[in-house]
Amino acid sequence: MREIGPSGINAWRIAELEQFAATAGPKLAPSEISVKLSEIEATMARYSNMQIAAAVGAASGGFAFLNGAGVPELVAATIGGGCGQWLRLWLSRRQLNHYGVAALCAVMASGVYVLTAVLARYVGFGFANYPAGFIASVLFLIPGFPLIAGLFDLLQYQTVAAVSRLVYGVAILLAVAFGLSIVVAVADIDLSRQPPFELTYPLKLLLRAVARFVVCLCNAVQ
Repeated sequence: MREIGPSGINAWRIAELEQFAATAGPKLAPSEISVKLSEIEATMARYSNMQIAAAVGAASGGFAFLNGAGVPELVAATIGGGCGQWLRLWLSRRQLNHYGVAALCAVMASGVYVLTAVLARYVGFGFANYPAGFIASVLFLIPGFPLIAGLFDLLQYQTVAAVSRLVYGVAILLAVAFGLSIVVAVADIDLSRQPPFELTYPLKLLLRAVARFVVCLCNAVQ
């Protein structure tokens, strides 16, 4: 038996383990392997919770723009995604139920988006593509690692591991959808498809490239 720590994916540790596995020689003693693994595990987190929340917020704003949102929706999605990620980190440290955390964070992120939109409209900023930003505010909750790992397991015929990961990923998605549906019902949000924010093609291409760079860079911070 052993204590299980907080859930989460540390991409830096994965990279360190892969590098260690690739460079470890056949004569490496078990004690040396244990020491190296302990060093990797003991390494402090590279980013604080606030830095991660800010990065996720920026990624949410980038996703909003890529989905056709304008500046007001982008700003609201950034604030909503950042608040939702901060809550997820805070709740995860307390080792609460994963599905409950996903649902609560979906409520937080989308709810903050709605409140930001209300305040923005109150001061005179209109929203041209409201649903794009609303959906983008919760995209950080999509369990990418379990779903992709499950697909890789399927390709390698590791059926048990694939099913367990895919079922976990789908269950998280259902929890996120449940939290999102609460806000949709309470705020009476229309999620029907709307025309994207119009820009000239060269400017749109440039801004999409910048948004993709921001999304990829901020995802690496997690």
